Amino acid sequence: MWLSAASHIAALEASPATDYQSSTNREFLMAAKVKVFSVTREDDAYLAAALAERKVNEWLESNPTIVPTSLSTAYAFDPETDIAEKRHTYTVAVAYTE
Repeated sequence: MWLSAASHIAALEASPATDYQSSTNREFLMAAKVKVFSVTREDDAYLAAALAERKVNEWLESNPTIVPTSLSTAYAFDPETDIAEKRHTYTVAVAYTE
């Protein structure tokens, strides 16, 4: 589901019919909601990323009316506070419409 959501967004962005300057598309983009998924794990940045992406997939699968319009990811590791705890945080933000 993750790849299909990303593919869907890429297709929207690459579509020649998509004109982000038109008022219709600005209204569409402004109407989007955002849901944020964040996972913090000790010792394993890859597991944090996999778990966050799995949360996104489960949410998209359980809400078939959701149309993702944008996916953003962020990885955080603060050496001053996280190095002692070896804490890794991975966040995924999904902009969507229903």
